Formats: sequence, structure tokens, C-alpha cells
Amino acid sequence: MEEQTYHFFSPDELNQLSRIESADRANEYLYRVLDIGQYMLQCGGEVSRVEDSIRRLCIAFGAERADVFTITSSIVVTIYANRFGAVTQTRRITGSSYDLHRLEQLNQLCRKICAGRLSLEETEKELRGILETPQYGFGVQLLTYVLVSSSFSLFLYTGNPYFLCRQNGMRAHPSCQSLF
Repeated sequence: MEEQTYHFFSPDELNQLSRIESADRANEYLYRVLDIGQYMLQCGGEVSRVEDSIRRLCIAFGAERADVFTITSSIVVTIYANRFGAVTQTRRITGSSYDLHRLEQLNQLCRKICAGRLSLEETEKELRGILETPQYGFGVQLLTYVLVSSSFSLFLYTGNPYFLCRQNGMRAHPSCQSLF
């Protein structure tokens, strides 16, 4: 007597399940790519550079096509591949603080990923390490601002107390009339 095998899913259903699993994995990858893009924008990255980095990361993680639209407050990415179809995610970007050191670290992370040297898990670990890198405190930033603005005022000061009124043609302004 022959043993009968039962199939719970048809080949089409198995193909559909495989596609859904691939789409879920693509969503995970895209979420991490958007994290990197968000941090790049928040650190002062140029919009076109962020778009290019996101597109390259998506291709490195297996997308056949990546359409990226970035402005300073939003990132929209759609990726496509035959094995998972089209996947789209949007990220709203709030706040920014210029941190060129962190931006450089994020760019280096992008280069490693594009060279094929990092998996998703390794990418998450590297990204956590970059984000945990301490920034300069408020006191150090304030001191830096004072030093920079002081050096510019020394460089630009002409020694003439009436310089600003005459330079800007403000003789008619009440605060400048008393000087003449």
C-alpha cells in the first residue's frame, strides 16, 4: 500500500509565504537603513548625500531598485526586488544638532555595509556603538562659541566705534544720530 503525502499548502501558497517572509525581512533592513539616514540628517548631513547613502545601502542589502526622497524633515524610501515586491517606509525627522564626528562615523558605517562586510545584526551593533559615543557637553560647546565669536570680533573690529552706523548707512536711525 502506498503512503499518501498530504500537502497543507499548494506551490502557489508556498511561494506567497516565501514572499511574505522576504518582505518582512526587507522591512527590517529598510528600518535600519532609515535609522542610519535619520541620524545622518540630524548630524548635519547634506540631503543629496543622505539620499545617495540610503540608496546604496538598500542596494547593498539586496534591493534591485531603491527610490529615495529626502528633505530636511522627512525621508521616504521604496525598495523593490522580485523576491519580496515593493516595500515603502517613511520617516519624519525632528531636531538636529551638528556633529560632524558622528556624521563621519555614520559615513564609515555606510562604506562597510556597501563593501558587504556587515550583516543586519552587525550593523545594529555598530550603530549602537556610534550612538553611544559621547558628545561634547554644554559647557564645552559654550566655551567654543565664545572663543570663535571673540576671534571673529577681533578680526573684524576696525577700532572705530561709529563703524556700524556709517557702514550700514544708518545715520537716520535714532541710536546713530546721537553719535554725530
